Amino acid sequence: MLALPIIALYLIRTRLERRSVSTLLFWDQLKTQSYNSALWRKLRRWLSLLLQLLFLLLVVIALTQPLAPWQSAQPARTVFVLDPSASMSAREGEVTRWDRAVQSLDQRIRQMRSFDRAAILVAGDPPQVLSGWTSSRRVLLDSLLQARPEAGQISLRPALVLAENLKMTQPNSSIVLLTDGVWKSQDEVPAGVECWWIGEPQPNTGITHFSSRRSFASPGEVRLSAEIVSHAKEAVQGAIELTRDGQLVDVQNLSLAPGETWQREWDVRTDEASIFEAKLTDFPADVLVADDLAKASVEAVTPIKVLLVSEPNAYIEAALSALPLVEWARVEPGGYKGFSDPQTLYIFNHTPAPESFEKANVLLINPPAAGFWGKPVGAIENPLVSEVSNDQPLLRHTGFARVTLDAATKWEKPPQAQVFADSFGDPLIYGQWSDRQKWALLAFDLDGSDFVLRTAFPILLGNAVESLRPAKNISVSAAPGKTESALVRTALKDVGEKQTSTAPSGWWFAFPLWWWAVCAGCVWLLGEWWLYTRRITE
Repeated sequence: MLALPIIALYLIRTRLERRSVSTLLFWDQLKTQSYNSALWRKLRRWLSLLLQLLFLLLVVIALTQPLAPWQSAQPARTVFVLDPSASMSAREGEVTRWDRAVQSLDQRIRQMRSFDRAAILVAGDPPQVLSGWTSSRRVLLDSLLQARPEAGQISLRPALVLAENLKMTQPNSSIVLLTDGVWKSQDEVPAGVECWWIGEPQPNTGITHFSSRRSFASPGEVRLSAEIVSHAKEAVQGAIELTRDGQLVDVQNLSLAPGETWQREWDVRTDEASIFEAKLTDFPADVLVADDLAKASVEAVTPIKVLLVSEPNAYIEAALSALPLVEWARVEPGGYKGFSDPQTLYIFNHTPAPESFEKANVLLINPPAAGFWGKPVGAIENPLVSEVSNDQPLLRHTGFARVTLDAATKWEKPPQAQVFADSFGDPLIYGQWSDRQKWALLAFDLDGSDFVLRTAFPILLGNAVESLRPAKNISVSAAPGKTESALVRTALKDVGEKQTSTAPSGWWFAFPLWWWAVCAGCVWLLGEWWLYTRRITE
C-alpha cells in the first residue's frame, strides 16, 4: 500500500514543452542518438524506482521488528551452568569437550542483546559462581575465562539447585546446562533444565578406581587397590605400572575384552609420606587421558606418645614396647604434675589422675580414689564377664569375654559414661571413647586376672593408641570413575534432545534484524543519492 503512491509518481507522464526554433538541421543530426538513448532513459527511471521501493521495504521490515529463530521478543534471562566433570576433558578432534562448551557459551554471550541478562555457574564441588545477573557482555566474557574443569567425580545437583534459586529472582528466566550428559543417574538433572549436548559417545579404557590406606593394626603397611575397565569396541592389550615416589614397584600386563573389569591389590610397607601412581601404558590411544593416570598418597606415620604413671609393671611395659611407632615413658605415681597433651595417651595404673585431665586421653586401671571418673561403692563378688560391647573402638577384636577376674571394684559411674563391659549389671570397663573425648576405667587390677596373659591386653592398648592417629587413613585418587570413563550419555525422561546452539556464530548476530534493516536502508539511501548525482537515475 505504501508503494502505490511511489509507483504512481513514476508512471505519471509529464507534458513536453513546445519551443520554436530557427531550423531543424541540427536536430535531424541528433535524431539517431535520441532514438538509441530512449530505452536507457526508461531503464534508469525504473532503476530509480526499484531503489526507492527497496528503501521502503527496509523501512517496513525495521518497523515490524523481525526476530531470528534464536531470538525472542522478550528480554532473555538465562542461568548458564557448565559441567566441569572429568569426562568433559575428553578430546574430540583438536579440542576437548570442555573447550567446545566454553566456545559455545562464548558465542551465546556475544549474541546477547543490550536488554538480555545472564549468570554463569560452574558445577564444581562446591558450586562456583563466576558471574551473577548482569547484562554486560564484557563482564560475562571475563568471568568465563576463570572457568576450569575438575579432575574428580562431581555432582551436578548442588549447582542446579543454586541455579534454580538464581532463576527465581528474575521473571521469565531459564536454566541452560552445557554438558556431555555423562552422569551417574538421570536424577542429576531435574525437569525444566535445557541441555546443550557436547560430544558423542566414544570408546575408552581407563583406571576407574585407585586408593591407598594404612593398616589399622600395623600403620607401616599400606594396601593399594586399583580397578581398570575397558569400554573399547574390541579387545585391547597394555600394561599398568605402579610406582612409589617415582620408583617402579610393579608392572602388570593386561588383555581386556570389551566391558571387562580388572582388579588388583598390593601390600607395600612404608612409614614415610609417599605418593603412589598407577599408569596405563601401551594401550591404544583414546579420547580421555585423565583416566590413564591415577595418584594416591599416604601421610607419614608419626609415633604416638604414651606416659605411664605407675609403679614398675612388667606386663604394661612389655605391651607398650611391642606396639609399633609408640614412644612411651614411665613416671612414679604422683610424680607427674604437668599439663595434659591432646596427642598423648596417659595410663594411670592404680593411681588417680589429676582433675585437670578430664578432657585428656586417659586410661585408668582401678584407681584408689574418686574423681571425674566416678566413685567406688564396694566390691564385685565373684566377677564374671557377662556382656561386652565389641563394637566399641577400645574393645574391638580383644575377646574380653573370655577373661577371668579374681576381684573387681564396684564403681558408680558418671551419667555420661558408657559401659563397655560389665558383670551382670556392674560395670567392669566404662568411660567415654569418641572423637570428642577419650577416657576409660578398668575396674580391676591387672595382677588379679589373666587379662595381661592374653592377647586381649596388648590389643586393647593398641586400640587406644591407634585411636589417637588421624582418622583419615584412606586416600582415593581423583581420577574419573566408572561412569566418566564409559563416556556414555545418560538417558533422560524429562529433558528433550537439544543441540548445542542453533544461532550462527559471529558478533554481528548479537544485533536484532530491524537494526540491520535500518542500516541497510541508510546505505541504499546514500546509494540512491550518489547515483542521482552521477546522472544515472535522474
